[in-house]
Amino acid sequence: MNNVYFSTVFVSISLSLFLILLANLFDFRNFTAYSKYSLTLICFIMIPTSTYAETVNWISGYTNYVFSMLIVFVYLLFIFKCIFDGYKPHRITAFLFLVLSFIGGLCVEHITLYNVCISVVMLVLTLKMNQKCCLHAAFFLLGAVASCLLMFFNQNYSNIYNEGDQIGTRFFILDMSDMMQNAFSNVALHYTKSFWFITIIVALSFSFIY
Repeated sequence: MNNVYFSTVFVSISLSLFLILLANLFDFRNFTAYSKYSLTLICFIMIPTSTYAETVNWISGYTNYVFSMLIVFVYLLFIFKCIFDGYKPHRITAFLFLVLSFIGGLCVEHITLYNVCISVVMLVLTLKMNQKCCLHAAFFLLGAVASCLLMFFNQNYSNIYNEGDQIGTRFFILDMSDMMQNAFSNVALHYTKSFWFITIIVALSFSFIY
């Protein structure tokens, strides 16, 4: 019972923060005032049921995707605050982003690679604009690289790459055509099943155009 209570509180708080931070990323300059929260909630409601079941409703998927992206949102909003508002953070807080980046990078492979890419971009941006948060951006990159090395140098990945997955259905997709096919077969299918009427509207629209 304690686990149920803890997971309920954890998901409630973290998901609320996720939506609030995402809304602030949508409109960092606050042009739409409180409308940004309504727009974010509408986007959240329109998540396909299968995607929702594999991320928000499934606790393992939740920690992999929602919790890890929550860390990314915190970092991006911090960098934006430094760039656009001239915020000057204390140097000691850079260690916090080192820890957060390392933790977030160990959740799932997609976010691990995304953290490395976005941290490189943010570091270059802060250096170019001579911001006071360059140390924080560098520490976030350091944590992202450390988690990436720790994850992908694990022997399980080399075994899956060379011999295939002996336990589950994990595999590597390195060819661009395979990636596009996988995206069409899985991601696009989620949306067409949940929002079949959009598919009909698009088909009818093209029929009238041509």
